Amino acid sequence: MLRIDGTPLNFSRSNQERLRWGINFTRPLGPVAPELRNARVRFVGSEGDLQNALPPGARIIRPEPGSAAARQFENASSRLTLSLYYTLNLVDEILTRQGGPVLDLLNGSATDARGGRSRHEVEFQATAFKHGLGARAKVKGQSGTSVRGLSASSSDSSGDLTFSSFATVDINLFANLADRFGGEKAPRWLKGTRASLGITNLFNRRPEVRDEAGLTPLSYQPAYLDPLGRLLSFSLRKVF
Repeated sequence: MLRIDGTPLNFSRSNQERLRWGINFTRPLGPVAPELRNARVRFVGSEGDLQNALPPGARIIRPEPGSAAARQFENASSRLTLSLYYTLNLVDEILTRQGGPVLDLLNGSATDARGGRSRHEVEFQATAFKHGLGARAKVKGQSGTSVRGLSASSSDSSGDLTFSSFATVDINLFANLADRFGGEKAPRWLKGTRASLGITNLFNRRPEVRDEAGLTPLSYQPAYLDPLGRLLSFSLRKVF
């Protein structure tokens, strides 16, 4: 007879050590003045948000639409951004309670059905924005993990599970409707409105789990681990 106590509990202590480094690349999508090439650009939802972000006494200067100055500022806010980051997880341990066992998530332990902590993680993101239109692509990948079974001997692989490495791709397309339909002359109801189309897990990738016989246990079937898979969404946001 097997009895399971499902009472929720808080872990006593968590210890994590990791190294993370990466590179970022940004460039304007169009010619800009030298003093604006390295300017920090922030996107806000309304003029009120912009005024709140400025220091006291600062003024908002609007260049004449269609002028050279207006095109310079538009190009400065139209940018391509690329980033690539790599994470090496060195330690990920959980002490369940004082005097209790330590779970080493990098070496055979896990706290849920998705396996332990991956040793290697990679993340790439590309974003482009111009004339009110934007696109964002994000790729996340991780190395495989393994979970040891309940065997009393650490050298016995009976009951061990292996989780494959996998990567997901997310795509998001968005449009600021006021920028596309009239700019400053756009209808008032369009200002601060953004339409977005997103695809999560573009290639419908799910982790694959195998036991020592090369089979996937029923509770670890891909559809159980990730019931949604590929997800298509559309949103319409209005900032008042």
